[in-house]
Amino acid sequence: WAAVRKIGKPGTDTSSAGLVPKSYLKAESPIFRGYALYTYESDSPECVEVYLGQKLSVYATLGEWVVVKLDGYGESAGDIPYLLKSYIKRFDDASNVDPWMISSILRLI
Repeated sequence: WAAVRKIGKPGTDTSSAGLVPKSYLKAESPIFRGYALYTYESDSPECVEVYLGQKLSVYATLGEWVVVKLDGYGESAGDIPYLLKSYIKRFDDASNVDPWMISSILRLI
């Protein structure tokens, strides 16, 4: 069995949750990969806090919002939150990432 929840735009009722047999589910690949253009401090449990340059995968688009999974972030269904689409720079290949945007690189100016 797997825990699942309904997704919708932030602020909509997503309280519909329950258990379904794992055999009813199929693993989804992300629509695209990207990284955060800005640091975003969430004031809502539906949204995610990200840091400049943090890598992520986008699984669904809902208008100006996207459903994301941060690299290294949670494993349960409840840990797949929302982020504004305008906060993401898309890349599909790690070689296309601007090294100045990766937060793990020390910048000396």
